[in-house]
Amino acid sequence: MTQMETKRIGNKIAEARKQRSISDSNLNLCRFQTTDLIRNSFKNSLLIEAEFPKSTIKGCDFKAADLTKVFFNLSSFLKNTITKVVWNNTIFKDTQLKDVVFDGIIENCHFEKCAFKGVKFQNATIVNTFFKYNKNLNRVQFIDCKVDSLTYAFLKNGKADLTDVSLITK
Repeated sequence: MTQMETKRIGNKIAEARKQRSISDSNLNLCRFQTTDLIRNSFKNSLLIEAEFPKSTIKGCDFKAADLTKVFFNLSSFLKNTITKVVWNNTIFKDTQLKDVVFDGIIENCHFEKCAFKGVKFQNATIVNTFFKYNKNLNRVQFIDCKVDSLTYAFLKNGKADLTDVSLITK
């Protein structure tokens, strides 16, 4: 990203903070380091390969946003609206997830060393997704979910409740 592009995006974010809306924006490759994003709107935004290290993301609306290859590290992801989000190669590492509902297709994602509270995966298809070394995975609700055999093995190993999970057959 050029210095001019970085400045343009920085100005857009500064203006958006006043309005609390960054909807319909191209924020690809942005780095939100040590940032408090509280009650912001990212509806329909592109955040491809964005990074959120050491950040708090709370009460934000990500409806229909593209979070492909986004990296959340040492962050808090709390009470966000995440319906119809594109989850592909998204990584949550050492991140607290609280009061969020994942839906749709979750593919090639990683949840590693995360803490879960009030988290649901509802009407979701979860494929080739890793759940490793997580806290409280047994408290995550999986409601009407479909998973592949690899994801199923990770969930089972993490002691997740698989009562309402069905295995995708080829």
